[in-house]
Amino acid sequence: MATPLVLVFEELWKGEGKTAAQIVSEQQLELMQDREALEELCQATIDGHPQVVMDVKKRNPKAINKLIGLVRKASLSRADPTLIKEILEKKLSL
Repeated sequence: MATPLVLVFEELWKGEGKTAAQIVSEQQLELMQDREALEELCQATIDGHPQVVMDVKKRNPKAINKLIGLVRKASLSRADPTLIKEILEKKLSL
């Protein structure tokens, strides 16, 4: 699956006169802001990657970024990384 950025560029390349904002809106490519849905994605990622969670708790600075990347991948790059980090830090008591 292509990222939202790639999808927008593909549509722009077609030359149909649409703006990037129109394409994002039409194809529902906006960042996910639904906190409940993001919390579910974060929890599923935490549950599915116990080793990465252990690394985060050991204060490995790159491990939290790994979890953020996994959540974004699960959301097809639509999840807001700032909000993901906030949710993960809360769930992992950081």
